[in-house]
Amino acid sequence: MNELLRLIDRLIVRPQGHRIMRARQVNLRPVKDLDRIDEDGSLAAALALFEGAPGPVDSDAPPPPLTVMVRTCLKGARRTRTHPVTGEPQETAVLACLGSLVASVNRAAETGAVPDLRVEVDDDRSEPEARARIEAVLDRLSVPWTLRTPDETLAGPVLHAQFRRAAGADRLVYFVEDDYLHEPEAIAALVGFYHQVHRATGGPMMLHPQEQRVLYGRHYPSYLVMGADRRWRTTRHMSHTLFTHGHVVRDHWDCFENTRYVGHPVKKQAHKGAERKTTNRVLDVLPGFCPLPALAGHFQAPELLPPFFDWGRLYETHRPDTTT
Repeated sequence: MNELLRLIDRLIVRPQGHRIMRARQVNLRPVKDLDRIDEDGSLAAALALFEGAPGPVDSDAPPPPLTVMVRTCLKGARRTRTHPVTGEPQETAVLACLGSLVASVNRAAETGAVPDLRVEVDDDRSEPEARARIEAVLDRLSVPWTLRTPDETLAGPVLHAQFRRAAGADRLVYFVEDDYLHEPEAIAALVGFYHQVHRATGGPMMLHPQEQRVLYGRHYPSYLVMGADRRWRTTRHMSHTLFTHGHVVRDHWDCFENTRYVGHPVKKQAHKGAERKTTNRVLDVLPGFCPLPALAGHFQAPELLPPFFDWGRLYETHRPDTTT
């Protein structure tokens, strides 16, 4: 490194927490202030959630039944705008994501990982041709499924209605948007890990199929728990795509009520529906986990995808013009 670069590195780059390195040279930043690593109480809070659980349950009990609740919408510009990851129409990406979810549901059913499994899709007034393509993908499901048009339009009311239905259900529920690209084992792994922790603690929890990007900026401390085929990290951040039990929605309804404001045209109202003001509040009192590696990727923008996620393989497998 020449003297000019050394000067820039020392005076400008290092104070911002970065380094100038030679090409192909790796720099891992040291962990600072290890003695204060739990200053915000993250680890203590996570531990308290486990210690406060009611205790183990019958280890021979089968996994609870599961309903997968999907939200779809292919109308207007959302059908034809260019997808920022693939460069193809948005509709193609959404149908690929839906196809990956269908394949994951079928695998969970065929392997017996979930004894009772069904799918409910709330389609927010997709255009007729797009809705027909959605139905064609859903028709590949090997489990019972329904496709309904919600009473109210827009993301918030549709999501709120799903949460309201789930609150009365004595079963696991996976709420998922139509732009999550799933690994084949995703559904079985979500059910399996939930069942594993519930058998050990007797308590409920919430799962998210990937790490949220905030975890790569704040790096708050977490526990890692070994599942059947991957590790799971405790987290306090999820989107409204989440996996839990219907009783969690029922018992913490005050954290779900304002999801009706998601996507509200008035900015102030829309903020009421943000995850940090709604569903993430549940994580103050219940444990939350996300898998490593990810079981699904938020296929909306490059920066939302988890690291090392092989989206290309999944996308090519489930693109509507290559799926049979």
